[in-house]
Amino acid sequence: MSRIDLDNYTLKSINLEIDAKKNVMIKNEISNIEKEVMNLKSVILNYDITAIILNINLKLGNIKRLLNKNMTSLTEFIDNQLKDYEFTEEEAEENVMKQISNLKSLIKSTLDYKKGNITDYNIDASAQEVLDSVRNSWGEDLDPERIELIEKAASLVNKGCKYSQGSRNPRADNPNYLDCSSYVSWAYNKEGHNDVPIDSYTGTFVSSNSFKSINKSDLKPGDIALNNNSMAGGNSNHIGIYVGKNSSNQNVYLHCTSSGINGPQVRVGDGNFSVYYGYNNWNK
Repeated sequence: MSRIDLDNYTLKSINLEIDAKKNVMIKNEISNIEKEVMNLKSVILNYDITAIILNINLKLGNIKRLLNKNMTSLTEFIDNQLKDYEFTEEEAEENVMKQISNLKSLIKSTLDYKKGNITDYNIDASAQEVLDSVRNSWGEDLDPERIELIEKAASLVNKGCKYSQGSRNPRADNPNYLDCSSYVSWAYNKEGHNDVPIDSYTGTFVSSNSFKSINKSDLKPGDIALNNNSMAGGNSNHIGIYVGKNSSNQNVYLHCTSSGINGPQVRVGDGNFSVYYGYNNWNK
């Protein structure tokens, strides 16, 4: 057998071995996920079992979609490792195992429940109630990044943050003051969407290449709504984050305003929102 044939044979053997390990680990992860789901379904004391099961099933659907998507990337990564002759078999396998470990961490974070609710941000009870009321409209394939954005924005409701254009401080992890636009940009930027400037104004969103104009009928949770397409500042415009539809089929938003509780809060109904934009850089 020539050196080239031997190298090809070795690479094929490594590929088969790693592929087998990958499949076993993924099957085990899915099995563990399904077991945890069954355990969570049993947590019914002092909670609405229907809402809990709905939350669990939504998360399970997101997990399986993430697994499929990330396994595609992992397979490509494995192929690249095996094609690179600078890696030994041990080094290639170590790198692949790191990728699998990252995937497991992603699964764990997605399964981070708090007593049956999908909350990672210590959300106020009234805001959590709103999220629960719209969750039926989300569907099983809603990108988890959209959910995380909404939960991030909801984490400031009733937490002491007040409305102010002049004193807004969106760079803070727990800002004391925000206006409508910096509230939206705070949620996006703090969730890792760095293409959304953290100190944005309404005009920033209108002119940004990271957002595209969409029809109201195409709204998905995490998209944004504005009163108009004005680039002017001050009180000439207003912006909020679309959350979903409640049981009465009303659109629900998170926004920051000086009215009501003065600060980040929930709006039921479109109000003056009349133009809508979708973010371009979701996973899906």
